[in-house]
Amino acid sequence: MSKKKKIILIACIIILVSILAVIFSQNLLTKNRIKRDIESTLSCIVNNDFSNGFYYMNINGYSLSSINMTEFDKMVATNVKFKVLDIETENNEAIATIEMEYPNLTKQFETLKSDNLTSDSFNFDNADSVKKEFDIYLLKNDNHWMLLQNKEMMDAFSGGLSSVYSNAEKESYEKLLEEIK
Repeated sequence: MSKKKKIILIACIIILVSILAVIFSQNLLTKNRIKRDIESTLSCIVNNDFSNGFYYMNINGYSLSSINMTEFDKMVATNVKFKVLDIETENNEAIATIEMEYPNLTKQFETLKSDNLTSDSFNFDNADSVKKEFDIYLLKNDNHWMLLQNKEMMDAFSGGLSSVYSNAEKESYEKLLEEIK
């Protein structure tokens, strides 16, 4: 191989490596930005402070600047821990796998009488801890990534009671359909 061909080959390899490095670093920067926006948004919920870094879209597609939280919601949220495990992106959409650990209040709920139920009825210290992995979806909006509301996240921030309510609602609906038939 002539010296000229070797130089051209080396130059092509350097250009190819440079292009791959730029693509890789761009992807890494995007994933880091997504991770920061997820952590910022979930921290806003956990700390009940929506003054900065809250990027959240409800199921109707509206961007929210805060979430109205009851005292019970605040008590549950302060006991939630989360970790971003993986992020996949395509264009202006992303799917992140997160792990959330939260107090499981469903057992306590089942033993309480609903007519005397208050936020003080629950003992967060004695609640079993649940750790779940699930996907959250995000959309790019300007320079930030908006988390889309989903039932798994709502369930975590309700101590598992959101799914209890959903299941009870579904059972009632099915019973009503049976009675109509």
